[in-house]
Amino acid sequence: MAALAGLSIVVIALVAIGLAFKGGARAQAPARLSPSAPPPAARPATSTSPGPPPARVGQLRFVNASTALPRPVQGAAATALDGEHGVLAGGAGPSGRVSDQVVDLSPHAPRLLAPLPFALRDAAAAAVAGTAYLFGGRDGTGAPRAAILQVGSAGGAQEVGRLPHGAWGAAAVAIGATVYVIGGQAGSRPLTSVVAWQPGDQARIVADLPQGLSYPAVGVIAGQVIIAGGTSQHGPSRAVYGFDPSSGQVSAILPLPHALTHAAAAALHGRLYLLGGARSVGGAQTDQTLAYDPTSATLSPAGRLPEPLSDAAAVSLSDGLLLAGGVTGAGRVSGRLVSGAP
Repeated sequence: MAALAGLSIVVIALVAIGLAFKGGARAQAPARLSPSAPPPAARPATSTSPGPPPARVGQLRFVNASTALPRPVQGAAATALDGEHGVLAGGAGPSGRVSDQVVDLSPHAPRLLAPLPFALRDAAAAAVAGTAYLFGGRDGTGAPRAAILQVGSAGGAQEVGRLPHGAWGAAAVAIGATVYVIGGQAGSRPLTSVVAWQPGDQARIVADLPQGLSYPAVGVIAGQVIIAGGTSQHGPSRAVYGFDPSSGQVSAILPLPHALTHAAAAALHGRLYLLGGARSVGGAQTDQTLAYDPTSATLSPAGRLPEPLSDAAAVSLSDGLLLAGGVTGAGRVSGRLVSGAP
């Protein structure tokens, strides 16, 4: 019996050794790949660096351009002619003297052109088919002008029409071949009028604002004229209105975060930018810029100017916005050009 038990133990041990050897041989056998199957792809390396934060939509970076205006100026009228150039006309210098200057406005090489036939400040400007026009303003005596002037390609200007009334501090925008002149000042009260004009036609009043406004910030977005801030008979306004040329209706859109007047405005990439301005009549300049988004009908901060600035002129060019001149927070009349781009 003892011999039989010993033989059983030997048999069991031999079976265990055989199983172990078979399993080890199976573990060591190379894995077979199908001839048509590609080799396993290496995993791409992943970076743990957080990277720069994404830029906020609508934000612009503003810097002083490397060139400057031929002369410091405030209250000049300006409009873009194409993606590379604009024209700036009139304004007032550091002494308050009203100017007749016309400037080929470029961020790289602004230059003087032939002057206006008379000194003019606080006029409005818009371009139709690459030609600049000036609307109203006031001359060196402070008298309001009703003339519509066509600026020549080499400077100078000639009268081609008349507004229904003399006014200064209006704003003008063009939609197609029609220019809309918004508000302005004539006498002691700001005007409520929205005036439409086409080259070769008579100017006519086509709508009225809910309140009279001078020095509003105005631009065109998605076929609608946006009118922001300005000076009412009660002081700087917080209102933002929309004028629909197809219906002739003016409607309130939303309030500004604070009262604002003498701000510049220009459209870029589907948004209207309100640039600088003053929070009180004659002072309290701001360096803040706001972007109006028509898809959401909202305003949001869009960056800051290099310094507080009101009464600047602004144009939209192919590579961004360009501000010219203005009055700084220290009360100095500026000759700087400021560019703004995403």
